[in-house]
Amino acid sequence: MQLPCMPKEYVTRLVFDYRHKNLVIVKKESGVIGGICFRQFPTQGFIEIVFCAVTAAEQVKGYGTHMMNHLKDYHIRVCHIYHFLTYADENAIGYFKKQGFSEELAIDPKFYRGFIKDYEGATLMGCQLHPGIVYKNFANSLKCLHRLYQNAVKECFLDEVKRCAGAESIFQRHGKVSFLRFGYFPSNVFCMSDENHASLGIFLIQLLHIS
Repeated sequence: MQLPCMPKEYVTRLVFDYRHKNLVIVKKESGVIGGICFRQFPTQGFIEIVFCAVTAAEQVKGYGTHMMNHLKDYHIRVCHIYHFLTYADENAIGYFKKQGFSEELAIDPKFYRGFIKDYEGATLMGCQLHPGIVYKNFANSLKCLHRLYQNAVKECFLDEVKRCAGAESIFQRHGKVSFLRFGYFPSNVFCMSDENHASLGIFLIQLLHIS
């Protein structure tokens, strides 16, 4: 994500404004390759992301997500601020949606109205942070969740293909159809045993403690 519509003088003024803070990524060989400029409003319970950018040569490598996740963790653990707001132009909306931002704000307008500047042609978006999530590990947590789900399915439904004696006659009675609802088949074919219920219970407990 770049800043094609922002003059250099405007960007420089914001970066060096004492009311703003900056998070940057520095590559040993290349120097600064990306950054987020933001302003905190601690008494109002939110921060405004003024801009977020990554150089063209380093885009689509996950640096934008990496920066945003560290910014989220910093505000949860250190600042105890749980709302991010930003005005996104049409080129940035997709990026912010991937970072959990939405046009439906979770913060009451009375907390930010009059504190942040309105931008014509841009969309106000917000993101509410969950204090129990470590965002820099969020992707790995999702992978772990996916593995837990797959294992639970294997434990609870050991036979991937269910066979029912006389199923051909059921299809014959309903004409030339490819699919029938479960209700047309004997119910005991799809019942879970006590052992499978226990396995599913263990899975749910693990799921609750994943964070």
